[in-house]
Amino acid sequence: MEFKHFVQLIAIGLQARIPMHMTGFPGVGKTEFTKSLEAGFARAGLKCKVFILVGSIREPQDFGGFPVSTPDGVRLLPMAWARDARHLAEDGYMVIVFLDELTTVPPTTQAAMLRLLTENVCGELTLPNYEPGKGGVVYLCASNAVEWAAGGQEIQPPMANRLWHGEFPMDHETWCEMMVSDFPAPTDLPVLPPDYLHTHHYRQRAMIAAYVKAAGRDAWMAPPDDPARRSGPWPSGRTWYLASRLLAAIEAVAPDHRLLQGAALAGLVGDQALPFLEYRETLNLPDPEDILKDPRGFVLPERVDRAYAVCYNDAWLATHTVEENATLLIHEVSHLLRDHEARKKAAGIKDHRRWNTAGDCEINDDLHDEGLPLPGDPPLPGTYGLQSGKSAEVYYNQLPTPRAAGHESIRRGQQTSQDCGSGAHGERRFWELPADDGRDTGVPGVDRLKAELVRRDVARRIDEMSPYSGDVSLAWRRWARATLAPKVDYMATIRYAVRRALRDSTLGRYDRTYRRPHRRQACYGEFIMASFYQPRPRPGFLIDTSSSMDDSQLARAVTELGGLTRQLGYGAEVVVACCDAAVHTVKKVFSATQVELYGGGGTDIGVGIRAFIERTSDPIDLLVIVSDCRTPWPEKAPPFPVITIRVGDGRPPDWGTRGTNKVITIEEPGATRPI
Repeated sequence: MEFKHFVQLIAIGLQARIPMHMTGFPGVGKTEFTKSLEAGFARAGLKCKVFILVGSIREPQDFGGFPVSTPDGVRLLPMAWARDARHLAEDGYMVIVFLDELTTVPPTTQAAMLRLLTENVCGELTLPNYEPGKGGVVYLCASNAVEWAAGGQEIQPPMANRLWHGEFPMDHETWCEMMVSDFPAPTDLPVLPPDYLHTHHYRQRAMIAAYVKAAGRDAWMAPPDDPARRSGPWPSGRTWYLASRLLAAIEAVAPDHRLLQGAALAGLVGDQALPFLEYRETLNLPDPEDILKDPRGFVLPERVDRAYAVCYNDAWLATHTVEENATLLIHEVSHLLRDHEARKKAAGIKDHRRWNTAGDCEINDDLHDEGLPLPGDPPLPGTYGLQSGKSAEVYYNQLPTPRAAGHESIRRGQQTSQDCGSGAHGERRFWELPADDGRDTGVPGVDRLKAELVRRDVARRIDEMSPYSGDVSLAWRRWARATLAPKVDYMATIRYAVRRALRDSTLGRYDRTYRRPHRRQACYGEFIMASFYQPRPRPGFLIDTSSSMDDSQLARAVTELGGLTRQLGYGAEVVVACCDAAVHTVKKVFSATQVELYGGGGTDIGVGIRAFIERTSDPIDLLVIVSDCRTPWPEKAPPFPVITIRVGDGRPPDWGTRGTNKVITIEEPGATRPI
C-alpha cells in the first residue's frame, strides 16, 4: 500500500471509531506522523488534538482508574489525560489518544486498556464517542516489531482482536520527498458525512452476514494456532462488525476503492479478507443463460478477470489437449505469482522480449520437471544450452543475443507464441483490454493489494499441502517459504527467541550458595546463612551434520552458535552435540571456535533430541537445533523449549511452533532461487 492510501485509511478508520494499530521498524516516523494529524485534520476543517501515552511507562491505573476510598466506597478516579480529553471532546474536538509502544506494554496494563478501547471508559469516566461534526475520543496505536522492541512481547489476543492492524508503509522514496518539503502535514484527508452509517452500514452488514453464513463457522471465528499470529488480525464476531463499519465509512468517501477496502479487511479479519472479496465479486457475474441467448449483446463486465470467468476462445483451446490447456493456465498464472513484472522493473531490464523468454524458462523448467505437458516447442533452459534450476534474472543474462534488431519488435495485430503479455513483462499488448484511466471504457484489473493477497493465499495453501518433501516441487516450496517469510532481520528474531525462552525457563527458579554472604548476615552473628541466587540458564545446541547439510549450511550453524555464546555472556557454557544418524561429540563449549563437526552419514535428528532428554548431569533448559529439516522428527515435543533454525528446504516438526517452541527460517544469500 502506498503511503497516501495508508494516510487516507487511518483518517477514515479514526472517524469510524475503529482503534487503528500501525507497526513498523523504530525510527520510520510513526509518532511524528501521528502528531501531524492535528494539522492535517485542521486543513480538512476538523478540530483535532493528539494525546500521546507511552504504554510501557504507564500503570494499569492510568487506564482503569485510580482506586480512592470515599465515604460512598472505593471509587476509580480517572487520570488527568482522560479529564482533559473529555473537556476537548465536549468542545467539538476529535481527540486522538495515541497509545505508543504497544509491544512493550505489560499484560496487566494491556488488560486495563481493553475497556478503554471497547467502551471508551477510563475509570468511572465515560468519554464521548466520536461522531462526525460533533467531536469525541478515538484511539490510534503504534508498536515496533516484537524483535525490535525494548523487552518486546506479543500483543495479547483480547487486545489484538480489538484493533485494525497495518504496516506503516514509509519507504525511502516517500521519505526523500517528505524530507525535501520538511515533512508537511497530510493534505486532503477525507471527512465522513454525519449520515454515513445510516446510508451504507446496512448493506455492508448484510454482505458480511451472507458470506459468513455461506462460508461456515471457520470464517466467523478462527483464532490462529500460532501465538505470534494471534497478536495480529484474525476473524471474530467483533472484527467482522468493525469491518462492516470501516467498509461503510470507505464507501461514503471513496466508493468502490478496492485498495482501501482490501487493506481495511486484511487488517481486521486477516486471511478471510481475500475469500470475502472473491465472494462479493462473484455475486456480480453475468447470467450464462442470458449470454447464450444473446451473445452479441454481452457487454464486458466491470473487471477483465470476471469476463474471463465466462468467455474463452474455443478455436484456440481446441488445438490443445485438456492437459496442455491446464499446463498453459498454470504457466500464465505463474508469471503473476512470481511477480515477473515487478522483478523486471527492480532489475532495470529494458528488453521485455528477452525477459519474457527468461521468465518462461524459469517456469517451464519446473513444469517440465513435474511432468506437465507443454504444447509446441516451449522455451526451456536446455534449448539454449543453459543449466536448469536458475532464476529468470540468471537466464536473462545468459540467453544468446537475438540475431537482428527487428527480432525484438512486435508488429501490431500479430501475437507471438513467446509473448505472455503485461503480466510477464509490464508492457501492454494490443490484445489486452485498456486499463482504467478514469474513462467509461476503462476496465480495472486486480489491484496490487489483492494481487499480494492472492500470492500469500496460494503460498499458504502450498505450505499446508506439502507435509512430505515429495508432494510439492522444491521450486514451489521455496517460493511459498520466501513469500510467507516475515521481512525482519532473522538475527534479531533469533536473539529475541533465545532470550525469551531462557528467561521463561528459569523464571522463579532459585538455589542457595555459600560462595557469597547472605544480605542479612549481620543479623545472624556467627551463624553462616546461605544466600539465594538464580542459576544461569543452560542451553543445548544440536547441529545436523548429515550428508544433506552442505558446507555453507554447516558454516551457518557454527555462526549461529557463536552468536548464542556471545549473547549469553562471559562464562556461559553451551552443551553442543553433532548428529547425523547417531550422536557425536557431546561437549561443553564457551565459544564457537571450540566446536568440532563430525558426521556425514544418514539423518535422524530424533536421536540427538533423545540424547538431550536423557541427560542426567547438567540437564538443559533450552535446545537450539540447526538443520535443513530433511530428517524424521519425533512425534512428541521434548520436555524443554526447542528453537529450530531451518537452513534448508525440509519440513520442520509438527510441534515446532506449539507453545514456547519456535521455528526460524534463514534465507541463505544466493542459495534460494528467487522465483
